[in-house]
Amino acid sequence: MNELLGLDANFPLFHLIPLIVFGPIFALVLYHIGLKEIFNPSPEVRERRRLRKEAETGSKELRNTRRVLERVSGERKQIEAQARANREYAKKMEQRLAMGSKG
Repeated sequence: MNELLGLDANFPLFHLIPLIVFGPIFALVLYHIGLKEIFNPSPEVRERRRLRKEAETGSKELRNTRRVLERVSGERKQIEAQARANREYAKKMEQRLAMGSKG
């Protein structure tokens, strides 16, 4: 019989009887003491979880929006600096062309 259960041949099967008899009873007691709230939470707990989740989602969206705005402002500053540099370069080139055509 032990070989059918995948147990060692020297293992006495009567050691499994308390587990088979009292295991389901123990599981039911645990379920009714505290696991019931974990598996089937009350509507108040569900509402609190939903509100907390919405708040976390809102704060994540706010953080993402702030990051995007910071990145856009940084890019804008970079583009403005690039435009200033291009303007100065264009003035220099214009002056060189003007000097070359006069000479």
